[in-house]
Amino acid sequence: MTKPQDMSNKQLNISLEVLLGAIEDRYREGQVLKGTYSVSPKNYAENPANSLMIQERAIAKNGLEYLAHLSEVIEPDEPGYQQEGELIAYTLEHTINLLVATPRQRAEAAYMTLSREV
Repeated sequence: MTKPQDMSNKQLNISLEVLLGAIEDRYREGQVLKGTYSVSPKNYAENPANSLMIQERAIAKNGLEYLAHLSEVIEPDEPGYQQEGELIAYTLEHTINLLVATPRQRAEAAYMTLSREV
């Protein structure tokens, strides 16, 4: 499976649509099939509203996992939190970084969450 950070915005958008149940249109490049219609995927990687929508779907699947993935996408070399048992405490600076995540960062974290098997 391709890592989301190695995908173009277009590839990431298509992959997210497929994870939501669409089928990639093999006859029309860059399109997905929703029912019997070939449509362009939503722009999760660049559009703030769409990225919040995909974030909501990822949180509904597993909010804690989504948060961990977003943290990893934003600061891959810094966990930004301390864990003691089941308690996780994010630093204020890291929390701010999570709150101002870009659409691309939210889309990558959502892809990581939605693509995991339950």
